[in-house]
Amino acid sequence: MKKYILILFFMSIVIITSCSDADSNKDSKTKNLTIYVPSMYNNPELTFIVSQKDKFEKENNVKINIDTLKDTKYEDRNKAITSMMSKKNGPSLIFVGTNDSYKWYIESGVALNAEGKVSNRKKLLEYINIDEYFTPISLSVYSRAINKAVLEEIGESPPPLDWDYSDYKDLWLAEAKKRGKILSAQTYSEAFSVIFDKIQFINREKKEVNLNNDKVKQAFKEFKDIIHSSYFEHPENYTFENYENLLKEYKSEEWERADTISNSISNERLLGGGGFNVLFPITKFDSIMMKKYIHQPPIKSKNGNILTSGFIVNRNGENIDLAWKFLDYVLQEEVQQNMINYNHYYMYPVLQSLEEDLMKTIKQKGDISERFLKIREIVLEKIIDGEYSVIVPGNSAPDTEKANIYQLTIDYVFSEEEFTDKELAYRLKIIEDVYNIWLNE
Repeated sequence: MKKYILILFFMSIVIITSCSDADSNKDSKTKNLTIYVPSMYNNPELTFIVSQKDKFEKENNVKINIDTLKDTKYEDRNKAITSMMSKKNGPSLIFVGTNDSYKWYIESGVALNAEGKVSNRKKLLEYINIDEYFTPISLSVYSRAINKAVLEEIGESPPPLDWDYSDYKDLWLAEAKKRGKILSAQTYSEAFSVIFDKIQFINREKKEVNLNNDKVKQAFKEFKDIIHSSYFEHPENYTFENYENLLKEYKSEEWERADTISNSISNERLLGGGGFNVLFPITKFDSIMMKKYIHQPPIKSKNGNILTSGFIVNRNGENIDLAWKFLDYVLQEEVQQNMINYNHYYMYPVLQSLEEDLMKTIKQKGDISERFLKIREIVLEKIIDGEYSVIVPGNSAPDTEKANIYQLTIDYVFSEEEFTDKELAYRLKIIEDVYNIWLNE
């Protein structure tokens, strides 16, 4: 009998202990926080964030997972993102790189408003205007680099620091005239920018569209003349379909052939390449860059000049409370200060309190070119004055605007039957009507 009672006693102890351990394990169970990365591009900013996650994981008993997009085709990419965002208990955070857009997540109702949820957002730089659904972690504004050797070859003088589209156009045309260009998606896009970027088609404040007019029609004619001039070397026997593939179909046979040739001579271009983040100039790299390139502040763009990277919180995400906590963590001074020490010139912290420290760090680096410091000063003035704004890729109007007009130029320039003035006016009116509907929704 005593033996039986002892057995029961030890069994009850085992059961109680097991239950206690189970409860303890349940309480101490590590939570997951998933960051979804839909970008198809390399993201040094994300690499930095991953390098900073250990402390947050330890302090909050969290495991941070990175889930990347596997599909590379554009159509598959959009489907994959839509599928991931509609999952219950999906990823809590969406990383938005400098080449990506967060607008889709807001417009589709996926994004949660961060205002009041991330207390450190109050400490963001006072001179940048950021959407309340998006939490930035870094900024960059890239210089425009002019190849000194090519500039000398074509016999042109450097432009002034306060250059504009007119100066840029003159240089681009001078290079095209003296050296010629291979027709590719890149060089066509450059020519498109030279002619059309200075034209304001939409005035959002007044809700006006100014597209179907003589100025725009003349721009189309000038653009066509440039593309069909002796400046450009065209592939032989190309049909309209070939030109569409060359200029619009990424990785098509025509696109790849032209891209290979363009890449082989990319270091010999007058404009493009060699830019650096002017907000955070560096040292030893400076002397190398100064020998090969003349650096200029970027020309004001209607689509913005300031690149950002950061996060969106997913409405359907798991452990959303941890997502808000993580965003507060990455906006702490300690983490943002680490960005300065991370020694990557393309990342500039977003906290107002670090501005003075940054300037001290820049000056302590020593042999920084006076020109670089002057460019930084000019850029900061333009940001504070509102002349430079944040780029938001995928922002409905600018992207649609550019895509529609870009497509129309292909039709206008390469159509087997030449456009009449009447037909061009009709096509411009169609696009204008689309913009008017968008503006007045």
